[in-house]
Amino acid sequence: DLAQQMVPEFPGNPEGGKPSGKPHDSRERLAVSVRELRMALARGIDFNIALSMILESLYASMGFNRVVTFFRDAGMLKAKVGFGSGVPEVLSGLTFPEAYAADVFHLSLANKADVFIQNVASSQSSSSIPAWLREALPDVDAFVLLPLVFNGKAICLIYADWCMGATNQIEPSEFSSMGALRDYLMRALIKWK
Repeated sequence: DLAQQMVPEFPGNPEGGKPSGKPHDSRERLAVSVRELRMALARGIDFNIALSMILESLYASMGFNRVVTFFRDAGMLKAKVGFGSGVPEVLSGLTFPEAYAADVFHLSLANKADVFIQNVASSQSSSSIPAWLREALPDVDAFVLLPLVFNGKAICLIYADWCMGATNQIEPSEFSSMGALRDYLMRALIKWK
C-alpha cells in the first residue's frame, strides 16, 4: 500500500506525463539501495519484501517507466508484480511461453545473462524483440533484463524499461549495481526456501 501511494513521487512518473528517464544521481541512488538491501537481508527480511525493495529501488534509482518481474508458471513466464506506468493494466499481456524462441528474453534466460537493449525500434535489435512485447508495450525504447538463477536454472526475470523520449543510458557501474540487487534477491530466495 505504501509503495502504491509513493508511485506518483518516483522519477518514472514526472509531472505533466513527459518521460524524464534516468536521474543525474542514479549511480549514488543504486549504491544506497544496495547497502539498504544488504542491511535488510541481515535483519532477515523474506523474499517478497526483498523483491518489493528491489523493484522500487530500480524504478526510483534509474527513472524507469516500469519495472516488472516475470515468474515461471505452468510452462509460461508471467508478469506478476511491478511498478510504473500502467502496470496493473499491462500485467496480463506480459506473458510468454517457457519453450525456447529466438528472442532476447529467451536468450537472457538460457544464458543466465543480464541484457540491455537500446533503441528497440532499430533494425539491429528488432528481430530479437518478441511480438508480445511490442503489442503489450508499444512505447518501449530501451529495456533491461536481469534473470534470477537458482540451482543452475533461471526461475524468474526482472524487466525494466524506458519509454521513447526518456534518457536511457546505463553506465557499467550502474549495471553492476543492478546485478548486485538481483544477486541479493537470490540470497533472499535461498534463505526463504
